[in-house]
Amino acid sequence: MATEITASKPLKIDTAFNTRDLGGYKTNDGKTTKMHVFLRSDLPAQITDYSKKVLLDYGVRCVVDLRSLVEVNSMPNALRFISEIDYYSLPMLDQTTSQGFRGKMPDNMGTVYIDLLNHSQKDFGKMFHIFAQHKDSTILFNCTAGKDRTGVTAMLLLNLVGVDRETILVDYEVTESNMHTVFEEQKVMIKEKYGIDVPDYVFSSERFQMEIAIDYLEKKWGDAEKYLLDAVVSEEDLRIVKSMFVD
Repeated sequence: MATEITASKPLKIDTAFNTRDLGGYKTNDGKTTKMHVFLRSDLPAQITDYSKKVLLDYGVRCVVDLRSLVEVNSMPNALRFISEIDYYSLPMLDQTTSQGFRGKMPDNMGTVYIDLLNHSQKDFGKMFHIFAQHKDSTILFNCTAGKDRTGVTAMLLLNLVGVDRETILVDYEVTESNMHTVFEEQKVMIKEKYGIDVPDYVFSSERFQMEIAIDYLEKKWGDAEKYLLDAVVSEEDLRIVKSMFVD
């Protein structure tokens, strides 16, 4: 009987609903990803001092913010101003949130993920170098919803250490339910403020959208390790990241 795969649960942080540990997932060679190493997250912009303490107590000492400079300037990351945390802004464009939903909408989010893999490859390379430099910390990486730019990052991390496709997809899918209330409010706000009807798929995390990205990764590069080496990440940095992440 197949073992049911369960996505990690969000940490209990106010005003952030998709902050999740990537630990506890099985790899193809029987290992388990470690807890307190990588947190994928939506934007922790308005969290309270209590929640900041929760994250500090959890071990967070490095934050990589993947939002565009416009997003960062309009809604700063609350973790940016904590002295114990090293904060990095690594802007990536996702064709939707990063443009305030006012650009041409993509056909589906899978095409956005392909675009990220192609056009943000150097930035993904920089990110994994940052990861390796903070090998003794818990690292939080975020975009706005913790679904798209964050989702591709999580996919690369999990693929790198040999987590199977099904687990990666389960981890991706759960964002939609975690963020459902926020997404509904956001759709109404965008309609009222800008008169824009954002397609439902932009707010979804149906598995086929990440499958498109994984299929493309495998067809063009083979796997995340080859992709990151092509992004000029050193073999030593990749070794460090893998040793950080698996038992």
